[in-house]
Parts: sequence; structure tokens; C-alpha cells
Amino acid sequence: MRAIKKIIALATGATMLGATIMGAMAADLADFPSPLLIKDTTFDADIVYGTNADPSDIMGLVDAVAAFSVIETESTVTSADEISAVGEAAKIETSTKKLTLGSTRDNLTEIKTAGLDDDDLPVVLADGTFVADDGAEYDYEQTIKFNDSVAFMHYSDSDFMDKEPALMVYRNKKLEFLDYTLDFTKDVEADYTTANNNEITDIEDQKLTILGKTYDITTAQNSSAINVKLELMGGAISDVLEQGQTKTYTLNGKDYEVEVTYIGGTTSKVKFKVNGEVTDAKQEGQTVKLSDGTTLGVKEILEEEAGEVTADQVEFYLGAEKLTLQDTTADILDAKDNVQLDDEEVDALYVDIDLTSVTGKIGIDKIILTWKPDDEIFVAKDHDVEFPGLRSFKISMEGFTTPTEESFKIQANGDDEIELSGVDLKSGTVSFSILGTNGAEFDVIGGEGSGEKLITSNATDAANIIFDTDTDEYFVVADSSAEESYLIEVTDIDDTNGVDFKDVASGTKYENKKNGTTFSIGDISVTINNAIETTNNFTLSRVATTTHFDRLYTKEGLTIYLPKETTGADATPLINLTTMPTSYILSIVEENRDETITAGVIQQISLGITSNKTEASIPTAQKANLSSTNYYEIGDTDEFIAYVASDLGTKILYDKDPTQDTVEIIYHGGESYGNIFVSETATEFTTAAGGTQKVLKKVTIPLAKSDDDVLAVDSGMTKKNYLLVGGPCANRATAKVLGSSTSWPGCAEGFKEGVGRLLLKEMNSKVSMVVAGYSAVDTTRATRVLKNYGDYTLSGDEVEVLGTTATPQTVRAVTS
Repeated sequence: MRAIKKIIALATGATMLGATIMGAMAADLADFPSPLLIKDTTFDADIVYGTNADPSDIMGLVDAVAAFSVIETESTVTSADEISAVGEAAKIETSTKKLTLGSTRDNLTEIKTAGLDDDDLPVVLADGTFVADDGAEYDYEQTIKFNDSVAFMHYSDSDFMDKEPALMVYRNKKLEFLDYTLDFTKDVEADYTTANNNEITDIEDQKLTILGKTYDITTAQNSSAINVKLELMGGAISDVLEQGQTKTYTLNGKDYEVEVTYIGGTTSKVKFKVNGEVTDAKQEGQTVKLSDGTTLGVKEILEEEAGEVTADQVEFYLGAEKLTLQDTTADILDAKDNVQLDDEEVDALYVDIDLTSVTGKIGIDKIILTWKPDDEIFVAKDHDVEFPGLRSFKISMEGFTTPTEESFKIQANGDDEIELSGVDLKSGTVSFSILGTNGAEFDVIGGEGSGEKLITSNATDAANIIFDTDTDEYFVVADSSAEESYLIEVTDIDDTNGVDFKDVASGTKYENKKNGTTFSIGDISVTINNAIETTNNFTLSRVATTTHFDRLYTKEGLTIYLPKETTGADATPLINLTTMPTSYILSIVEENRDETITAGVIQQISLGITSNKTEASIPTAQKANLSSTNYYEIGDTDEFIAYVASDLGTKILYDKDPTQDTVEIIYHGGESYGNIFVSETATEFTTAAGGTQKVLKKVTIPLAKSDDDVLAVDSGMTKKNYLLVGGPCANRATAKVLGSSTSWPGCAEGFKEGVGRLLLKEMNSKVSMVVAGYSAVDTTRATRVLKNYGDYTLSGDEVEVLGTTATPQTVRAVTS
């Protein structure tokens, strides 16, 4: 028989996570009950008793199972709303828009259409006033605006963290990332003359604040109508010293003793001695770099005429920054001239000076600095980027905020079924099979075993379902208005008393529902008709058109469309079982950011059958709704991750398990967004710590089966995990697992009076746990240890439970 080998993440989202719970590790009683026999919140084993067992075996089993029907799990607190900044910072969001992975909210300029200004960064982008030499005042504004194509995305690249996939702002090299603009509200008008080296005299020696730093314009030239050059100098410390004078300054915690040793020359120059290091002679506007990397800059040299009593002086900067802005094509905005810092070109930073020019006069409208990276830009968690050269601001990501989180898996259940595992509904968590196979093709909706079908509405009748208890086990009912759904089991049908139902998640019973009765399951009204005991049939009809029998709404609002039968062509969610299909597309639909059911992005998962393990694939057409239209491998693990390109950003994990592929859906239940900040370089962020909290969850436990029933379908006891109660004399399934006789005295081999046993056997990657003893009282004693497992230190593959009554006296590990 061929096994289900792949659950392919096809669509508008898909991909998954880890292998089976135990993986390649040896089974260990220390892992009981979870993860040994509990997968998510489903008991992943058949519970088996002996047909001829002592009644005390059954009672002990009931007590033990009750003990692990509720387990304590850790639930991650994912919200990261409490982000604090020490320093100036602006987040890329508005009161109505957040930066999501959605196609209309992932672009930074879609959130901040006008860019950032002084309302966002009051110091770095402060409005200012430039005062010209003639006293004229010119107001200006400063903005930072990202390129229209810069987006928030899920991405992986060989140049980032060894291709580790991450949520990030990404920009390819040689493409514009952002513009910084200093925009004068009216043009700065200034004169220049060719006779005076084309100096723009009204601008020279005036102050201009750019990105929070104040500079002196030491040189301003207009060599032609389209070639403008501005040299600016600023620094941490500014002072004036006379020739021969010495003074000590402290910069970044270090003392600098500065002496002016020489001022003179045909073209005035100055020499300094700093902490014993003598500099070369420098002119006005020039800089010198000291041996420790600190820059000294000459602003102005003041030489006195012969006969004057005052000494020559120099005004200088310590920790200087010389900024050269030269636009050789000022008639067009082309961002082709590099900014220079301390006379060296700044890679990736280009300047445009927008001006008008007539003979002898210019008008400066704006100065634009364009960041066009030489290498790719990755803004991710713990990976900030700084504005090149000037380092006046940085861009950082401080996490991805999700309002909540729920998850479930789409995986093989044994060899012949595909199940949804751990689906959170309003009333609790459920796991159940949605498709079964005869080994070659899908042939049933639900489980493959007798009486395990899942009934959904068919292609021609959405209002009713016909249920047959001989073949059917479950049905679902959902309502888009109530925003809830239930997996319902039919437990009895009787002409006199009516039909009994049970909510699988909560155990709530709806009993004695007779023909013509309208009743409510949760807040969903349905009507029962045509209930006939002899045929075990009944019809269930919806009352409202918002009620459906073919889908589930999870607790947080994700819609899962279940297979529904058709006699026509397959078209999700329809499946024609008569055509012997070998694949099926499962559709899942998010809410939108306003949390409207079914109004969000669709994802599709492909379910398939193959005789051999194949690589899962996501055709290009089916990747369209994934962020970056792709999914990425996590390291070299054969585990892949993707995010849906939506405002909710559902995460999808896909595990190409060596035997059976698995998909996990992690749904966030509301708008999820990146926390991208533009801030001062020194700004530090702290985030309120997420964490875990203990949560009690109900475990879905299957009905116990007799050894006869189990051996009839799995004679080798290798197809599933099993919890077996009773020794080989009482339970033939135990005998098969232990390789024992079923007849006395051979069936007692390995057992001793007064000793109960809990032991594990592994076969074909499956685990069987045996709880048994020499006598009925020994078995009961062992089941009590199982019931109170938290009170004992269980480890290894076997422990013995000693005593003379049903009460355990000693529990000890068995060592080989």
C-alpha cells in the first residue's frame, strides 16, 4: 500500500516546520505524556485494552486517561507594543496606517507619503532659518523620504546572515534608498563675480544647520551656471587660539593639548601641535587627521598687519567634519555627484543642488542628498543601517508585532489519512482526518476506517447534510455571523428519544433532538428531520444562510474550507472522488485587517499521494500571495518558512520530513506589523519582554479499542503509536508488541508477581507503551503510576512498580 508522502505548500502562502515529535531520538518515559504520546493537543496513539481483560484493567485505564486529558502548555506572548526609545526616534506608521506585509501597506512611502519632517524628528529635521551676509533671512524645512519602491518584506539573501530568512526592509544595490532634502521656502538669492574666483559672497562664512549639525560655509563657488560648490565645516569643539598659545580640550573622554606653533606664509597657513604630534601647514577650509583618527579643521586664519599689537589667530574645529557639496550639473536632478567628507568621496551618497542662475546671481531652492547604496541594504532585527558619511540618523527594526497567535498542522495521520491537528475553535481544540486514501488515490472525506467519514455539504446543496451513522463519524457546522464553528460527533440515534450529538472540542452534549426540532449548537441554529433508527439516517438543515456545513472558523477568525464532494470537475473546495484524484487543494482564508471573516488573503495547500518521497514544490503561480513571492529554507534543515503578503502576515512553516511532509499554519488573528524606526544614531531602544505563560489545554483523546479490533487492521502493530493496558495473557496486542505467547504459562514470561511494568517498544518509527503486570492488581498498580505520572521520576524505556496492593510502594528504573 502506498503511503501519503507529501503535503505540499502550494499557494498563496505555504511552508512548514519540524519533523515528528520524537524524530530520531529514542523513546523515553521521561517524555510521557507529552511529547511521547501527545502531539500538540491530540493524543497521538490508539488506546487498547484486552477483550478478555479483568474489569480492573479497564477501570485503571479510565483513571489514567483522565489524568492527562488536560495538559499544561506554554503559550508565547507575542505582542511587542511597548517599545521605548532613549533619544529621538520616529516610527514608520500613522494613526491609521501601520507597516504590514500587505500589498498596500508594505511600502514605506505608502505609510509616510510625505516623508518624515520636524513633526517626526524635531531635532534632526528641525525647521531652520539661514541668514545671508546681507542680513536676508531664508526659512527652510528638512525632510527624509524613502524611495517609492522601498518595502517591508520577508526575504533571504546570501549576503545576509548566511541566507537566514528574516523580516526586513530590503533594497538592492545601486538603487535609490531615500532622499534627504533641505528645502528653502523661497530661493536663497546671492551674488557672485568671476573676478573674485566665482565666490558667492552672500553665503560664505554663514551658518547652516543640516540634520542636527551646524556648519560654517567656508567656501561657496559657482564656476558656471551649472557647477556649484559648497564647502562646510563643523565640529564638536570650536575655538580661537593665538600663535604660541596652548589649551587643553576634552573630546569623547580624551584630553587634547592643542598648541598653535606657526601662522604665516604668502597664502596664510597654520601649524598645530596636538599631544606632541605636529601637523602639516594647512590653509583655511582644510583639515588634518591626527594619528588617533580625530580631525582638526581650519575655519579662518586672522593675520595681523605689521605694527599691530594683537597676535595672529586661528579659528579651528577639534573633531572637525568638512562637508563638500558640489553639483556639476545643477540644472538637472541626477544624483551623480558624490558627497565628500573630509576631502574623501562618500560611497553611496550623492548631492543635487537645485538652483537658478543668471549672470552674477544665483537662487538656491533646495539641497538634496540621495542615498544610493553600493551594497544591498538589510534593515532587520539587530541589523541597523546608518546614513552614510554623515551618520546623522539610522534606520532600525525593533521587532514584528502580532496581536495573538494560534497554530495548527496539516499532516499525515498514519499511512492512509491526512488530518488537521490542533485546530483552535471557540469551544476548544480539535484534531481530525479530512481525507483518506486507499493507497493509490483519495477515496473518502474524513477517515479511512469504517464509520469514520466526515460529512460536509455537497456541491449542489449548501443548506442540508444527510448523515448516516453506519458510515459517518463527524460533521462541521459554522456561522459567519456568529463567527464560530464546531466539530460534532453523532453518538446515538433512536426513533423514540431522537438523536444525540456531542461537541468534540468541549464535550458538550446536545441530546434527544427529535424530528422537526430546531436547536442551537453554540449560537448556531439547525433543524433535524428524517431521523430513522432502522437506517441510522437523519437530515440536518441550516436556519440562516450564514450557516455552513463545509468550513471551520478558528477561534481567531481564520477560515478553513473543507473538502466537499462533487460529481463534476474538481474546483477547490470541491473534490470528485469517483475520478480517483491523487491531489487536492486545501484553501485557507485570513480575515482582513478589520477582522472581517473571509475578507482577507487566500492561501492554498496541496495535499498529494506518492509512492516515493518527492520534493515539495510551489509553482510560481501559487507563490503570488507570499511576501517576496517565495519561501526560504532555514539553514540546511529542509525546513522552510514563508509569510503571507497580507496585513495579518500569517506565518507558514513547511517541513520536508524524510517520510512525510508537514505544513504548519501560524495565524496572528489581527493586523501584524513591523516596527521600523528612523532615529538619531545614538538612540537606544528597549522592548517590553515577550515571554510565555502557562495555559491548560484540553487533549483530544480517542475512544479506546479492543485488541481484536486493532489487530484486525494492524496485525503487525507497526502503523500507529499505541497505549496498551494489560499483559500478554489479557491483551493479544500486548503479546504482539512484546513477542510473547497469548497462552499460559508462556504469556507470563518476563513478569513477576508483585511487579507492575511500564515499558516502551519502538517498531517502524512508532512507539508502543505497555502498562501491565503479572496479575490484575499488579496492572492496577502500574496504571496508578501512569495516572499520577507527575509524582514520579520516569525515565528510560522501562520502570517497575513494586507493591503488594494496588498502591505503588516503589518505582524504579530498569537498567540493562
